[in-house]
Amino acid sequence: MIIEALQIPLTAGMLVMAADVVTCNVPDAPRIYVKPKALPTKYNHRSTIAELTQRGTDTISPYPRHAVTQTGGITASRVEFQTSMQFQHQTYPSLGVGCVYFDEINVTLQLDPTIYIAKDYNKRSCNYKEVLKHEKQHVKVDKIVLNKYARKIGEALRLSINNAPGRGPYPLTRLEDIQTDMEAYVASVIKTQQSLMEEERFRQQQGVDSLEEYERIRQACD
Repeated sequence: MIIEALQIPLTAGMLVMAADVVTCNVPDAPRIYVKPKALPTKYNHRSTIAELTQRGTDTISPYPRHAVTQTGGITASRVEFQTSMQFQHQTYPSLGVGCVYFDEINVTLQLDPTIYIAKDYNKRSCNYKEVLKHEKQHVKVDKIVLNKYARKIGEALRLSINNAPGRGPYPLTRLEDIQTDMEAYVASVIKTQQSLMEEERFRQQQGVDSLEEYERIRQACD
């Protein structure tokens, strides 16, 4: 999924030097691409029920604290953000100033899921199949949330860059520093959305680990 190029005008900056006027107008609208990507799910059968129970999960058990429970499966999904940016420079050597523009921003949200199922279960058994079915729901939820936030990140970048101050003109000696500041600005916008995404992931995954679902699994193979 690719969010199409977004038309983002930036506020013009202007510096008057003697009779010369330098205006930093964006020559081309910057392109923003936000791509969610899911690596193939990996499966791990090396741990026992006792080891998975000891490891625990990121969600909160729906059972009372005093209840003794065992964990037959766990899903561990890592989400990595990869960001790259390209810039345009427009320089006026005779005046010693220049402009810096966003040219292209690329963001990739990469999901790397691993499903752990206790080696105590035979792969043909009812218990194995029910645990696998449940853990696949966790992977599905992560994919849905990633798709949602790919769009939200693209929109947040569009709005944020649209409201950003004009990038220039600046002294030529400062152009690299200004570009670094622009990269940090984009990173801060993405970080805010990343935090919101993690909060939603937790809520959605907690919904998968409901009391009703746990009881369904427990009773499915009786």
